[in-house]
Amino acid sequence: MAGSRGPATFEELHVSYPDESVTETICQYAYDEILQRIPKGKVVVDIGCGIGTLASRIAGFSKEVIGVDIAPERIERAKAVHGAKNLRFYVGEAYHLPLDRQSVDVVVSFAVFHHLELARMVPELKRVLRRPGMVFIVDIYEGFQKPSARIRTWLRMFRRDGVLLTLSTFAKMLPLYMRKKNRRHRRNDSERMKKMNTYTFQGFREQYSKHLPGCTCGEDIVPFVYCQYVIRE
Repeated sequence: MAGSRGPATFEELHVSYPDESVTETICQYAYDEILQRIPKGKVVVDIGCGIGTLASRIAGFSKEVIGVDIAPERIERAKAVHGAKNLRFYVGEAYHLPLDRQSVDVVVSFAVFHHLELARMVPELKRVLRRPGMVFIVDIYEGFQKPSARIRTWLRMFRRDGVLLTLSTFAKMLPLYMRKKNRRHRRNDSERMKKMNTYTFQGFREQYSKHLPGCTCGEDIVPFVYCQYVIRE
């Protein structure tokens, strides 16, 4: 969607990377970091769960995990691939989660909130969370675009998965990355984040601290940025 500077459209959200398993593969090390920060034995909702890779991993140590995504085909694939008994998937919008009031302990989201309006999301987060409830949002920002961050990402994958899988993933990812539609998508992401003042770490921290006072923000899950917040009232 050329020239888009507001919230992403449905099309932009789910057609840019058709082989999502490839992008999920290079995010596994970031998932490792996320898993270490989520409390065990809780009910968790993953907003923008995609094909369910992160939700499935969280289900391994959680009471229950609910994955929500706007794209029906992603949810159908998630249901087909992940069959844990404590794992459920629903088609739904982030602003209107298909969840009851105060029904979950943790909200997690990965690389989704730059498509959303934080001011609209906060009331929904507070609606679905029990007290105390934890919010853990990981997203892209300017660090995601830096060549140095991308090199570190591939080096981490090499150390984790070895030469063959790394080269195979790189060979699949490069054509997707170079497609005109995906270059436009990345440009739109950057423009949207600059407008939202979340493109830099300083701007991200300012915006999240404004809407979630007392939250902790960091950029040590390279090349992503995150916000962690506990709702007590």
